[in-house]
Amino acid sequence: MQNENRTRLSSAAFRYGSALFALAVATAVRMAFDSALGPRIPFAAYFVAVILVACYAGLGPSLLTVAGGALLGEFLFLRSLGTGDDVNRTGIPQLIAFVVLSTIVCIMVKVIQDARRRAEQNAQALADGRKELATILSSISDAVIATVQQCAGASGAR
Repeated sequence: MQNENRTRLSSAAFRYGSALFALAVATAVRMAFDSALGPRIPFAAYFVAVILVACYAGLGPSLLTVAGGALLGEFLFLRSLGTGDDVNRTGIPQLIAFVVLSTIVCIMVKVIQDARRRAEQNAQALADGRKELATILSSISDAVIATVQQCAGASGAR
């Protein structure tokens, strides 16, 4: 039981750690292009990070990536919250769009992965059922032969 908990914890630590790593890489990539992009498309690198984390680490870590990307993108590249400047307020719709679209992507990836997992389980159950049916069908012929022999032996004993 303790090994199972340790494995689950290390798996969760790895998954959430990969989300933080993806945030760091996305921030570094975005910072590399900051002078050319300025406040335009501040969340593109974070959106890619969200998709990758959703596919490989799961729903929880991907939602962490959404939240982290929103915060980092806002405070490092948009700087629209907490300022009185109306020019910077144009980044708020970008922030909202990033959070909404990224969350939808996370949920869609989760739903697709769950459906695939169920389809694989159903396919395995079907294959197991076919094997079981083949075993039953092959043993029926043996049972019929044994029954015929018993009947023939019983009628010959009379």
